Amino acid sequence: MITTDTPPLDLVIIGGGPAGMSAALIAGRALLDATIVNAESPRNAVTTASHGFLTRDDVHPTELVAIAKQQLATYGTVRYLNDTVVSTRQTAKGFEVVLGDGFEHRGERLALFGGESAAHYAPMIRMWTDDLMVFAESLGVTSSSTDWGTTALDVGDTGGTNIGGLYVVGDAKTGFSGVVGAAAEGAACAESIVHEIAVERWSPTLAVSVPATPPRSA
Repeated sequence: MITTDTPPLDLVIIGGGPAGMSAALIAGRALLDATIVNAESPRNAVTTASHGFLTRDDVHPTELVAIAKQQLATYGTVRYLNDTVVSTRQTAKGFEVVLGDGFEHRGERLALFGGESAAHYAPMIRMWTDDLMVFAESLGVTSSSTDWGTTALDVGDTGGTNIGGLYVVGDAKTGFSGVVGAAAEGAACAESIVHEIAVERWSPTLAVSVPATPPRSA
């Protein structure tokens, strides 16, 4: 049996790397009702230390996550969940995200953070297994060929896609952003979302559905 959040959240964040945690922090400061889902199985788990992050140079990735979780806990509107996402789908009012524990979260906006550049790596991974779900593609995000002969999702500067209310940021967007770059992208995405929501709530009679970001040129 699937149970759901009531009412819908402002934002559901999938992925708890630097981008996702940074976005959650901005959401918390803006008092958005948000949930961040993190499987806590990062691809840099074997890394002995992260470098290049001001005040956190030579710190192990797990320590960065622990600090981020501690800081997020001070914001009562943000909930952190150690779980996996089973499925996602778009609805008339936003998005529905089903977790491994069977709980369904509904959000007006959905942000995908982390993971390798799915559009590029998915075809190779499917050579070994069909047990693979690329959420951005399943939700209809378009992609284009790059000058390097790879494929990349069509994503705007702050993560907006051709699907209104759906954002893709961090490694899920670029393939590799680095700790500092991913954190910056996550913050920029969340700030854009906060602005959109503020405008909608300030002028409810003028609010319309979140406009899709025009696809970038190949």
